Amino acid sequence: VLPLIITKAEHSRGTHTHNTQHTTSSLSSHKNSKMNRWKLPLSLVLLVDAISYMAVGPSLVFYIQSLGGTKEQYGLILSSFSLAAFFSKPFLGWWSDTGTFRQAYAFSSAFSIMGGLLYTWASVFPPGRTAIAVVLVGRLMGGAGAANAALGFAYIARA
Repeated sequence: VLPLIITKAEHSRGTHTHNTQHTTSSLSSHKNSKMNRWKLPLSLVLLVDAISYMAVGPSLVFYIQSLGGTKEQYGLILSSFSLAAFFSKPFLGWWSDTGTFRQAYAFSSAFSIMGGLLYTWASVFPPGRTAIAVVLVGRLMGGAGAANAALGFAYIARA
């Protein structure tokens, strides 16, 4: 909000004018420039999240089997992403509303990246329980971080 500044002399003489059309247009342009600044980064993050979800889903069963996992573990790991996103969205929404959007979005993006790295690095571990556990933790972190899509949509809707 951009306040109007009125000098004491103008106020006492009654010579100040209030141009609401100019004020409204300057507020609108300030709001649009702020939103435009975030459009590209938000779009890129949402695109990467969507691509990673679409790429991981179909190939996950083969990755789990190559790490010595079972079909039951595959089902658990596949659903863990959505479960983590489901539970983290209200927390991130609360954080964005009470704190700042940037902090919540940056934290969730970093969390998502760390989850993706864990998922990728699971193949470094010997096949078996450890590698499967690393994939599970990576998918949980990725799901919790992917809840930032809701923050991005809410930010664009507010702006």
